[in-house]
Amino acid sequence: MGNVAGRTRVLVVPAHPEEICTNKSSVSFPPTAGAKYRQDLHYGSPEWHAMYSTARNTIEGFNGYVKDANHEALDQPGRRRVRGYAAQYLLTAMLIVSANLRKIETFIREQGKDEGVAAKSPKKRRPRRRDRLANYKPTASVPTDGDPPAD
Repeated sequence: MGNVAGRTRVLVVPAHPEEICTNKSSVSFPPTAGAKYRQDLHYGSPEWHAMYSTARNTIEGFNGYVKDANHEALDQPGRRRVRGYAAQYLLTAMLIVSANLRKIETFIREQGKDEGVAAKSPKKRRPRRRDRLANYKPTASVPTDGDPPAD
């Protein structure tokens, strides 16, 4: 028999239990006792994991996303060198907005790829100067007198 989530298994059972273990009236509780802390799902049960693990993973993933040193770097206080809770709160909120916008932009770009629509085509770059001059041929307008150039 395995352990049931949320219940402690008694490994050493006393030979002669005390009165508290045998007296049913001394350990009864009304239904309202602890109602404030009542949970529908027992902590650690498979149902609890199915309900809460996705949300927990989502939050932890976003925390890692905003702590990315190449972008918002929320975990580096040196990036927010202001004094006071209000200023820190404002800068933190702005970093979260920035992370959300980055997520939205990524989502839109990925949707464009999935639908076969070219999302944002990269700019066409000018050829490098050395490549432009590699195929240079003098035209008739360039004077050629047949003499080798002077050194």
